[in-house]
Amino acid sequence: MPISGLDIPGWTLTHHAGVVGYKASLDTNDPAQGKSSLRFERIAPQVYGDMMVRPDLSKYAGKTIELSAMMKCADVGPKGWKLFLNANQPGTLAYSTGMQGTTGWQRQSVRLKLPAQGASDVTVGVTLQDAGTGWMDDVHLQVVD
Repeated sequence: MPISGLDIPGWTLTHHAGVVGYKASLDTNDPAQGKSSLRFERIAPQVYGDMMVRPDLSKYAGKTIELSAMMKCADVGPKGWKLFLNANQPGTLAYSTGMQGTTGWQRQSVRLKLPAQGASDVTVGVTLQDAGTGWMDDVHLQVVD
């Protein structure tokens, strides 16, 4: 369920069905790099919330991609704050290790081998699957093989 309100070109805030449980904003306090970071906060009980983008990766079919970002969190529950890659086919969803509790900035990453067919329908993003607040900055998407 897409939610409007945060203007980051190409990125969409979504959440599980039901009440709006997440809020995204740009935060100028203590970015990992540059002038601001993404702040993503659960504001009501909800299963998950995502901030995602769908780049056309069809020219990388069959290749392995890596999504990495600087991330930190505050009061995040055990289900975590994590990066994800999803080629929207069975067996093509991958998550980073994830973060929980309260942490400083750390580089997180996740890799996924894209399918030979259908690589144009890939979702790249970050998810909060519990209570708390997560921050993301310095995001990179690259082909690693």
